[in-house]
Amino acid sequence: MQFQNLALIHTLLAAVTAAATPSGTTANPSVIPTAIPTGNAVSVLRADVINTALTETDAHNFSCVLHCGAVLLASACIIGALDEGQTSIAKICLKGDEKEMVSAGSRQATRLVCPRTSHFENEPGNIFEVELQRQPLRLDNHDKSHQSLEMASRPTVTILSADGTASGATHPLPKVFTSPIRPDIVQTVHTGVAKNKRQPYAVSEKAGHQTSAESWGTGRAVARIPRVSGGGTHRAGQAAFGNMCRSGRMFAPTKVWRKWHQKINLGQKRFATVSALAASSVPALLLARGHQISTVPEVPLVINSEVFSGAAIAKTSAALGLLKSVGASADVDKVKASRKLRSGKGKLRGRRHRQRRGPLVVYDPEVDGKELYFAFRNIAGVETSSVFALNLLQLAPGGHLGRFIIWTSAAFKALDTIYGSTTTPSALKKDFLLPSPVVQQADIGRLINSSEIQNVIRAAKGEARTKRAGVQKKNPLHNRQVLLRLNPYAASYSKEKIGSKGLEAGKPERATKTQFAAVLKED
Repeated sequence: MQFQNLALIHTLLAAVTAAATPSGTTANPSVIPTAIPTGNAVSVLRADVINTALTETDAHNFSCVLHCGAVLLASACIIGALDEGQTSIAKICLKGDEKEMVSAGSRQATRLVCPRTSHFENEPGNIFEVELQRQPLRLDNHDKSHQSLEMASRPTVTILSADGTASGATHPLPKVFTSPIRPDIVQTVHTGVAKNKRQPYAVSEKAGHQTSAESWGTGRAVARIPRVSGGGTHRAGQAAFGNMCRSGRMFAPTKVWRKWHQKINLGQKRFATVSALAASSVPALLLARGHQISTVPEVPLVINSEVFSGAAIAKTSAALGLLKSVGASADVDKVKASRKLRSGKGKLRGRRHRQRRGPLVVYDPEVDGKELYFAFRNIAGVETSSVFALNLLQLAPGGHLGRFIIWTSAAFKALDTIYGSTTTPSALKKDFLLPSPVVQQADIGRLINSSEIQNVIRAAKGEARTKRAGVQKKNPLHNRQVLLRLNPYAASYSKEKIGSKGLEAGKPERATKTQFAAVLKED
């Protein structure tokens, strides 16, 4: 929404406030902004109700007007910053009681801020607070009346310092984090990519045949399988060579020329990579994967590259201190506690223990250096990777989305160059654009239940029917309720005793031989 005239905002807010003020009440003039704050400030919108008890409907309408006024005030503050030619914009924080509002077309629910009821005697009414904080603003080279700020669900990411506090610098969220999240593609590509790092194995070609054995032929009352020659030992005369024999070869001995690798299309691999990167910015997916991020300030977690300059993080102790300061130590402790002894013969083949995966540290080797690899390599579960060589096996271990990633600021800024956007091609990947979702909202149930669709569809005809799913089958001859459901006439048949009416007269008399003969003679 763009506003070009501040006077129009004042007039609109005054008119709406006056029109919606309930009868018998006085609108506080402080609702109408008389001055536009230009620095860090807090503007308060307060509706004082004087000697009047509002009905529930009036109070709700008046609260809605105040909410609109607070939004207009915030918009006016933004326009004021633009009209003054400043290179910074106000970050609007509308404080009050929050209610979740689900809207169609968005991945996340919107938090609707409602007025906060005051509990102090000196502050009656409902209160809105608009907090202004200056942040850098990137503006296109257009006329001021057409200036706009493109925003995602999280427009900017805070860059942390070595002690875990905000360094004061921010960076816009790279476009790769808005890519569609496709677990099916990630799992399929991961299955193929994981096969490309297998080492060929096979049994020895001589296994099971390193003995001298010949068949005894027929007529000996034993099987014709080859038997070990010689005598004087238990081995002599035993069957050999066959897969059913002790110390024989296996059936179809494995060969090293098996088809080990699987080709994955380049477009699929790139799609899966950007999908895994987008999933790493969703806290719910990180928690679902098992990462401990309750102490992390925000996700994605970005650390200033100045922390790693001059090989400052080259020792494991320094790396552990950095992880603790940014709140990632809980995830490392979880990895240490998960170390278990592997079951099976993998214990004998260099895979004695198994443990969870911890955070992945992504860095830019040209800016951050390569020394941090030696600092993090001996920490359980922690892996490092160059931002130019991100691997799906690290971004989504096991094909499961939601890897906890710690970015350096240099690596975070390089993502737009590496992956581009949906309209700007990548500078490093030939003919690659970020994938666009086929539908903005893939949750069909959320779309159908949204207010936009429910307002235009007609009401359902007839009464609601309850489908009986998973009902245990019962015998209607033993269960009367099931019988009546199948045959409602059974109730009248039983109540009126229709089946026993013929028995009231008794059994008919049996004709004697004389009567039978008389009947025959009548004809």
